[in-house]
Amino acid sequence: MAKTTPRVVLVTGSAGGIGRAMGAALLPAGHRIAALDHDAKGLRALLAEHRGHPDLHAIEADLSTASGCEAGMSAAVAHFGRVEAVVNNAGIGVSSLRPDAESRALPETDDRPSQAGVASVMAGYAYGQVGFEFQQTNDTMF
Repeated sequence: MAKTTPRVVLVTGSAGGIGRAMGAALLPAGHRIAALDHDAKGLRALLAEHRGHPDLHAIEADLSTASGCEAGMSAAVAHFGRVEAVVNNAGIGVSSLRPDAESRALPETDDRPSQAGVASVMAGYAYGQVGFEFQQTNDTMF
C-alpha cells in the first residue's frame, strides 16, 4: 500500500460487511474513522474488535432520513473537527427509486426505505450545511 496522508474518513455501513472491512483497512494506515451505522450492537462489536482504538469513533445514525444524515455528519465533525473523505457504503435499496418497491416485492418485510438517498444527502451535508469544508486533492486513499 502506498503511503498516504492520514485523513478523517466517514464510513457509512460500518457495523458489518464491506464498511467494517474498509474501516479495518484504513485504521492501520493512520486514518481516523467516523464509523456510521444504524446497528448499535454492530458498532459496539466494532469498537470491541479494535479495543477502543482512539482513531475509531462509532456513531449510531439512521441514514434513511435527512435528519439522520445530518446528525451523523454533525457527530463526526464534533468529534474529529472535520471530515475529509466519505466512504458511502450504506446499503441503498431499490426503495430509493420507488419508496414502496421493497414492501411490494416482499410483503413480509417492513416498508421503511432502506437507507435511501444516502449519497445525495451525505454530500449535501458534506458541502457546508454542517460546517464541513470540501477540498479537492490529487491524493489517493490507497
